[in-house]
Amino acid sequence: MKGKSLFMGSLLSMSLAFSAGVVQAADPVTVGVAIPLSGPMALSGQNIKRSIDIAVDNINQKGGIKSLGGAPLKMIYADTTSDPSTGANVVSRMISNNRPVAIQGAYGSSITFAATGVSERQKIPFLTMSFSDDIINRGYKFVYQVVATASSMGKNQVEHTLELGKKAGAPPIQSIAVIFEDTAFGKSQADSVKKTAEAAGLKVVLFESYAPGLADAVPLVNKIVAAKAQALFINATISDSVLIIRGLRQQGDKTPIVAGGAGFLEPDFYKAIGAESEGIFVETPALAIGPLNEQYRAKYGTFMSHAGFEHAVITELIAEALEKTKSRSPTDLANALHEMTFKSGNAQYMPGGGVKFDARGANTMTYSIMAQWQNGELVPIWPQGPQTKPFLWEGKKIQ
Repeated sequence: MKGKSLFMGSLLSMSLAFSAGVVQAADPVTVGVAIPLSGPMALSGQNIKRSIDIAVDNINQKGGIKSLGGAPLKMIYADTTSDPSTGANVVSRMISNNRPVAIQGAYGSSITFAATGVSERQKIPFLTMSFSDDIINRGYKFVYQVVATASSMGKNQVEHTLELGKKAGAPPIQSIAVIFEDTAFGKSQADSVKKTAEAAGLKVVLFESYAPGLADAVPLVNKIVAAKAQALFINATISDSVLIIRGLRQQGDKTPIVAGGAGFLEPDFYKAIGAESEGIFVETPALAIGPLNEQYRAKYGTFMSHAGFEHAVITELIAEALEKTKSRSPTDLANALHEMTFKSGNAQYMPGGGVKFDARGANTMTYSIMAQWQNGELVPIWPQGPQTKPFLWEGKKIQ
């Protein structure tokens, strides 16, 4: 009888151990998301959250992380409130309270710069679509930038515009105005625009920064109108971009606009100004194309924002790296992100066809492209390729 009891006890212990192992293997893998869900960047943050949620659902519905026993991804969201100091604080709390395997965010480059300082000290991988060059130029080992840098975008913003003008057979642009938000991203991109324009022989007749969150855009609009530039190069949050464009149109100013990403890429930009968006050029690190974009459109009635798409790609990168490492260790994940080349899933729709991080955490495969607002949609127009469409130059369609 005693032997039987010992035997049954051993079976029970084995059963409990096996059950505990199954439960542990299926525990969710926690990923932090630090994005602006309030403040002037909130609309962009909401679009990002929607996109990540779709990507997570797709991954989990396909079985989660199979090498970890089918563990589902679980996103922990934190609101950076569009403020750098808040961004750093929420990331610190997120790491202390949730110990995520990775973090993604934080949209605004200044917020990301502050937040990644915290995650780096804790050796937690932080993946971002923020543009600023400064984010990856600090010698960090746990920061990954999936998009082209602001300086490369600024350079392409000018060069692509000049190439489009040449393609259209238009007289060369001689002078430009440059308006930019006084942030890490804004300054990096604007400095590159100015440098590239001057190297090409263009005269920069206005180079003006402003504090994001404009209450009144009239003084800035007056400066733009008075400059009489042949083209306006601008980057701004969605709320500021709407105020500036409305102000220009109200004064009858028809200066061609070449935007540098940011708010000009959001679906809500078109919702706010409608037909006034027609023909605006926008340099962008990516556009949402493929099945994921159609899935988003079916659910929300509009296209997925570039930032939402890039964060969906980031979510897939984390899942793919976790699958390979078979580990919940942030360090193992960081090593895999540096070692792997990502060309499957939605990474294949990034400009350049994929993601490969170098030692700095820069994506060496990607570059920015030029898009244009046409009939309420952002369409890719340059450089020419299988996905590009005809573009509008002074109202004329150019094939």
